[in-house]
Amino acid sequence: MKKSLLITLSALLVFSLFLTNSYAARPSKTRTAVKIGAGTALGTGIGALIGGKRGAASGALLGGGVATGHSLARRDSGYGRKTRALATVITGSTVGAGVGTAVGGGKGAAIGALVGGGGSTIYALSRKDLRKPSYTSSYRARR
Repeated sequence: MKKSLLITLSALLVFSLFLTNSYAARPSKTRTAVKIGAGTALGTGIGALIGGKRGAASGALLGGGVATGHSLARRDSGYGRKTRALATVITGSTVGAGVGTAVGGGKGAAIGALVGGGGSTIYALSRKDLRKPSYTSSYRARR
């Protein structure tokens, strides 16, 4: 009974996290922090149910990473280019650490964070919308 209630409440919390406020011009930092904290708490709870202490740690990293990516790294999040690039790298690192923790414990977390951070850095540097705009090349092309 307790597990089914917890799963139902977790599902409702997940659905409420992904409701967007599309009419707001600037993002609310409080709302963003609440989303990230709720994702971390949700991941911790589900991870603890599945795998005990180790599952709670990996669930917290996965939940926080996914919530950070959803709140900050999206193109239409309202945050600037540098903030979104940094959020992309942080998301990759935390998700990699979460997967590494689930698979291999402490060493796995370190390796996962390095691999996830490196991969997401390459991804962030290759995204067109996160690159610094180059005004000189478009000026030269017009001549």
